[in-house]
Amino acid sequence: MPKFMWSQRTLAAEQKYETDAVRLAEFVDNLLEIGSLQGFKHIELSIRSREELMLWVRTNYPDPPKGSSNVPANSLFVLDSTNPAHSLIYDSAIQKRPHLSADKFEDPKSLVDKDLVQDSRHTTFLIAAYYRYRCPYVWLRSNHEQLIQNRENKKLEPDDALKLDSTSCWKEYDIRPWDIVVEVVCQTFGLQLENPFALDYAYFDHLPLEEFVVRTGAMVRFLQRIVVRGYYFEADLTKDLEQLQMRHYEAFSELMSAKRPQNPHTFS
Repeated sequence: MPKFMWSQRTLAAEQKYETDAVRLAEFVDNLLEIGSLQGFKHIELSIRSREELMLWVRTNYPDPPKGSSNVPANSLFVLDSTNPAHSLIYDSAIQKRPHLSADKFEDPKSLVDKDLVQDSRHTTFLIAAYYRYRCPYVWLRSNHEQLIQNRENKKLEPDDALKLDSTSCWKEYDIRPWDIVVEVVCQTFGLQLENPFALDYAYFDHLPLEEFVVRTGAMVRFLQRIVVRGYYFEADLTKDLEQLQMRHYEAFSELMSAKRPQNPHTFS
């Protein structure tokens, strides 16, 4: 499976963070930031609540996305306690989604509904940062039987969190939601994609001019933020950033020109 070198991140203990609660609050803000973005090629994002982000990973490609890996396509998620250090497994120690009051959250199993299960185009995940846990977790919300190889014939519980490198070391390293998204996307495909945050330029091309400026501006800001994270696909990120930034400024200039009042008539 793809390996992630979180040691390249800055230790959170060396940052300004004093408590897990403070760090989690910033993580929640990051969830809201990335959840508002649209225009990715491989993923779709949606804010479900202040603490919850829905992630849809597109899987209905006619041709598989390019990447590098020797991982079999049918063993992306492995439930195997015999080799926990090298497998992505359910983390069943404490990571049950909390049963909070109905006015705040629904029961986690309600997310595994017919719409998610019958969606053959995507694999759905829930990324959440509940304050009672003091760290983020990820739940697989669809395609359990297709994606999880159950080597021990254990019962697969939809409300068990997935064990990820990024969430496991969150308390030690500066892990952001986009780091978790990268790992989830790569694990879903079983390979390291050329660029998990690749852009869907056709999406932007069909937007009205004013919305194009707003959407590309938000995306440019996001790409500027993550391009310095040291990802293996940094070169592809930089290329997309440069191209989108140029198109954003061109569209912004066009929009401002259209809004600029005509020069008043001059009288001789």
